[in-house]
Amino acid sequence: MASAAHLGRLAAHIVLPVLGLLFNGIPAAPTGADQASVAPSYVFTSDDVGFADGGGRDNVVDRITAMDEYLGDKKPLLRLDLFWDAVQQCATCAPDWSDLDPRVDAAYERGARVLLVLDYSAPWANGNRKPSYFPTDDDAWSDIVDAAVLHFGPKVQAYEVWNEPNITHFGNYGDNSVATRAGRYWELIRIAYQRVKGRCPQCTVLAGGSAGGDAVTTGSAMRNDNEARDWLEWAYQHGMGGYFDAVAYHPYPDWTGGHLPSYAITPCTAGTWYRYWSGFGPDDPDCGGLAALRAVMVSHGDAGKKIWATEFGFPTTGSRTPQSVERVRDAIEEGVRMWRSRPYTGPMVIYSFQDAPRSHPTCRADPADGECHFGLRDINGNPKEPLYTDVGTALRGDPCRAALSPGRSLFRGAALCSADGRYWLWMQAYGNLVLYRITAAGRTPLWVMGALRGYRLANHDGGLVLYDHADQVLWASGTAGSRASTLWMQDDGNLVLYRDEDATVIWASGTR
Repeated sequence: MASAAHLGRLAAHIVLPVLGLLFNGIPAAPTGADQASVAPSYVFTSDDVGFADGGGRDNVVDRITAMDEYLGDKKPLLRLDLFWDAVQQCATCAPDWSDLDPRVDAAYERGARVLLVLDYSAPWANGNRKPSYFPTDDDAWSDIVDAAVLHFGPKVQAYEVWNEPNITHFGNYGDNSVATRAGRYWELIRIAYQRVKGRCPQCTVLAGGSAGGDAVTTGSAMRNDNEARDWLEWAYQHGMGGYFDAVAYHPYPDWTGGHLPSYAITPCTAGTWYRYWSGFGPDDPDCGGLAALRAVMVSHGDAGKKIWATEFGFPTTGSRTPQSVERVRDAIEEGVRMWRSRPYTGPMVIYSFQDAPRSHPTCRADPADGECHFGLRDINGNPKEPLYTDVGTALRGDPCRAALSPGRSLFRGAALCSADGRYWLWMQAYGNLVLYRITAAGRTPLWVMGALRGYRLANHDGGLVLYDHADQVLWASGTAGSRASTLWMQDDGNLVLYRDEDATVIWASGTR
């Protein structure tokens, strides 16, 4: 059941669509003094967790229940596609919400929130082309956006305009040049923003070229002028910066190569590595897609807005070299923790909660395709362990632990803490690994490593290693080969690596 406070807050907004009908038109988004009479905006933070379902149409309500239970005290954000082409079959047809309603209703009844993606085009509204072709009929686009907001009312709190419009598989228009395609996309954004805000001023509207973009290879050179940062730059330069509340982005790592989210080759500008391969990447805008996107926002004075990860994941099958489920766990955990360590981020949506059904055309053609294996659970709903449990710990933000087990890593934004809470080992957001003593007077650093370049402290084969984003070693305990060992943050302030089989001290920081 939804909490009374949450349902009460949502119920207060039900009157808004009715008022719009009474005035026989869509009111403009309120400004100035009018703001006082409007319900406050829905609040989203980087602590919020979302899911794309992934599991097909069967047992959808059961999976939404499972998502809710998986997050404990948190309430999930459910990302759903509108699929306009399926909702409205003809220009004179009334929208058919029968596929979406059960999912939206199930989320609402449990107090979960919904992010609705306004996609893909009805062929009758785009010149009878494929649904990925942007609509050419402004009025039809305006009407379906308005109809969706009116129909769902307080059950949907955020709207994302299109999915990955900057890759032609999902978004194309005209000659597909940036000027033509991005130009049309941002015009659709302007229309959608005005319609959503007219019905639901407190709803969040997300926009942006959320994917890595289309790369073109000429000879041995690759060129990509469709990165997410390119599309956002186009928006600002053409006066569209005021038509979105947050930026939608998909910070996927190079999962085909088996790399963690922070990974990029050093130097990353030498032609051997391209930024759009590191959708997340390090906090260098030349090397990481997320940092590059943020740099555009800052350069245009829009630093107050957040970036939402409306998709993020790593498949358990499909990389060029097979990856263990533990490696996939590490990739997703690093992404979750590193995402929350950056101050400009909003919610993260995990793609996906469950593997795609084998009835999906892609999965029928190739059951081993990575696109079929992004789930935290398999096609039968069975958790992929230890991925499911360990990622759940990160998503929920469970209490700090005192030990780093063999084979585990401490990523940016994560910490070990002594049982009495007086000593903390932080893998800090800006790249230092620091052991602090905590007192009423404040915190005192006792041991520091990383030189502002660290991304993870790994515990493997009896040794501790601090790595940068390119997997270069910044520091090591020099004890590799000592067999499985556990790192403990002790109550006396000493950080100690004990061999599991006989409790022998392998390494210690010597701090107190």
